[in-house]
Amino acid sequence: MRLHGCACGWCSIVPPYVFDAMERSPHAEVRSVVEDTRRADAIFRTARANFMAATPMAKLALAPEEHPLRRVVFDCESSNDLARKQVLAEGGPVPGDDCVREAYAGAESTWKFYNQIFQRSSVDNDGLTLVSSVHYRRKYNNAVWNGQQMAYGDGDGVIFERFTKSLDVIGHELTHGVTQYTAGLQYQGQSGALNK
Repeated sequence: MRLHGCACGWCSIVPPYVFDAMERSPHAEVRSVVEDTRRADAIFRTARANFMAATPMAKLALAPEEHPLRRVVFDCESSNDLARKQVLAEGGPVPGDDCVREAYAGAESTWKFYNQIFQRSSVDNDGLTLVSSVHYRRKYNNAVWNGQQMAYGDGDGVIFERFTKSLDVIGHELTHGVTQYTAGLQYQGQSGALNK
């Protein structure tokens, strides 16, 4: 499948054409981080395609069952293990790590938006726990909804900063989850453009 000239079966904040430009950077460190990010994104493409194929459509009732907000945050510790170390669960003590705090707070803000404005019970409208993994890989230049959860990179420190820093990024990526459980848009062609 192709979208904007690139194979894209995953939902992330940084579009492929930005990586194309970064690959032409005069800085070797920027180019090497792009290569690693593209390799990691290939893993997410495969995982997301599998999750999409198995995702049931959500309940579309206007008055969903009440489900409490549930969040979990994992620290990947610069690895590709999304569940390497659980550092926070709903209601627990919030550690001093900025990425953990931002992912946790951003998930709450997004959940409240969908709950209060659209009467949705999480992204699947059935109380799905919002799982975030921070410090994904080393200098990973992206944030991704993989079909089940969020993964946030710390950025390379040259072009990008940590991806948890912006509520826009968190809301954008979690909205891919809403799209997955409602419209079920395939991430290609016109439906892919709508799901961008």
